[in-house]
Amino acid sequence: MNEEHRRKIIIMRIGVIVVVLIVFGLWLLNLNSSLNSSREKLSGQNNVEWQQMKEELNNALSEVQESLEDMESAKQAAEQVATTSQPSAADNLLEGLIDKTEEIAPSSPDARPAVNCPAWINCMPSSIGEAPNCQIPAGCEGITQIAY
Repeated sequence: MNEEHRRKIIIMRIGVIVVVLIVFGLWLLNLNSSLNSSREKLSGQNNVEWQQMKEELNNALSEVQESLEDMESAKQAAEQVATTSQPSAADNLLEGLIDKTEEIAPSSPDARPAVNCPAWINCMPSSIGEAPNCQIPAGCEGITQIAY
């Protein structure tokens, strides 16, 4: 009975191996024809898509070239206007007013004295009491630092 059981197991294994080899062989044959048909479909589509992308790229490049040429001509025209025009009395007056204003009230934040701006705010959390107010006062944004 032992030999008969062993023989049945060997026959079963051989049968399974044969079936697996047949399925694998059929899969390989089908795979080759499937890949060939896919390649034919893709090659036709890729050709058309490639031509479309090429045309779109050429159109975009020609538009960019035209806009660059327009910008270059506008730049040359502006340079000609700038070299031929001389500063008018209004321009001189405006520059003088700007200079006087800068002398009276400088616009840099470092030149203006800060009023009531602390150098730093202690925001260290503690277990006693409420959390500290860590909001920088208005106008002190560039001066006050928050310390944790």
